[in-house]
Amino acid sequence: MRKLSLLLMAVAALFIGCGGHDDPEPDPISGPADQTILIYMPWAGDDLYPFLLKNMNAMETAIENNGGLGKKRLMYFICFTPSRGMLINVEYKNGRCVRDTLESMAFGTIEPSYTTTSGIVEVFNKVKSNAPAKSYGLVVGCHGLGWLPKGTNLSTLAYSKVVGKRRHVPVTRFFGSTGDHRYQTEVSSLAKAIQQSFGHTDYILFDDCNMSTIEVAYDLKEVTDYLIASPTEVMGDGMPYATIGRNLLRGDYNGICDGFYNYYKDYTYTFSDGYTEDYSCGTIAVINCKEIDNMASVMKTINSRYQFDTNDREKIQVMDGYEPTVFFDMGDYLTYLCKDASLLSEARSQLNKMITYKRTTGQFYSDYNERKTPTTVFTGITISDPTNNRNAANALSSTAWWKATH
Repeated sequence: MRKLSLLLMAVAALFIGCGGHDDPEPDPISGPADQTILIYMPWAGDDLYPFLLKNMNAMETAIENNGGLGKKRLMYFICFTPSRGMLINVEYKNGRCVRDTLESMAFGTIEPSYTTTSGIVEVFNKVKSNAPAKSYGLVVGCHGLGWLPKGTNLSTLAYSKVVGKRRHVPVTRFFGSTGDHRYQTEVSSLAKAIQQSFGHTDYILFDDCNMSTIEVAYDLKEVTDYLIASPTEVMGDGMPYATIGRNLLRGDYNGICDGFYNYYKDYTYTFSDGYTEDYSCGTIAVINCKEIDNMASVMKTINSRYQFDTNDREKIQVMDGYEPTVFFDMGDYLTYLCKDASLLSEARSQLNKMITYKRTTGQFYSDYNERKTPTTVFTGITISDPTNNRNAANALSSTAWWKATH
């Protein structure tokens, strides 16, 4: 009963401040909005759900501090159970944000439709219908596992996972209790859904773990201009929307990175028993998708000339807590792969064009080995080419990035 009561309280929190259709009219927008921002939060498990609710409140704080949305619109899609979700419109009225729940949506339990291309298209088209705009921005808030395919067994990926009772372990935005493949979505399905609905987005901000990977970026390069994401795990708080929300409204992607860094550079986590520990851990980058094809071209040239020496694998900067490693720093990998100084310089130059901005606190935390790992080398994006983790390596050659560069 306690679990049910907590769930009902959480659902009720979505309605606090919600406006009905007979509320005062919002500030009028003549014609389509300049941009509609969709914060898309599919089911992420009981562990992350409370954090998502806090994210919504924080975003509204930013809007109120900004004095409104201007000529932009904001909508949420959030699942409060694996099979139930809501589409919510946010308006700025009389100095505060007001939520209007436009629709309560039901999904299947075997494979909820929001995990499929057609189901995502349905949600996105409802957003277009209710908040038409000249362009769209997409924020994805949930767990993430980079490019790894739906159904990947996390327990076999993380051989070093600590077993037994774990007293002081903070929540990160990673797969844990949400490892059930029924609630996972392929990146390619998201790409197709954007193409079939919005057509294109100004940006995709992944408020998830491990999504700044070259494999993910390659899959999404045709449907967005910029990706803003973390190459490592993200602490449970996620993006500090109360401060970066204004940057989001203004399209200031570098400002988003700076706000993220400033939030996590002195971050501490207090556990339920009062124990507090330093977890100043955070990494983030902005990827210019227009430069990805050029990066792939350079990478294909390098791969045609050089074969990676597996003896160098342990020297590369790791960006996860898996054993064996799945996500490696891309720039550091290139250093060990490419033996031609001129070609390596070309690759680094192209990498700098592709990664327009990046920040790191100097370390990241992983729930999977419960360690804080220094980022002595930080490019802002990962690659999985050198992995010998059998669960990842077996699927790697099927990625679009691999096919384009080998």
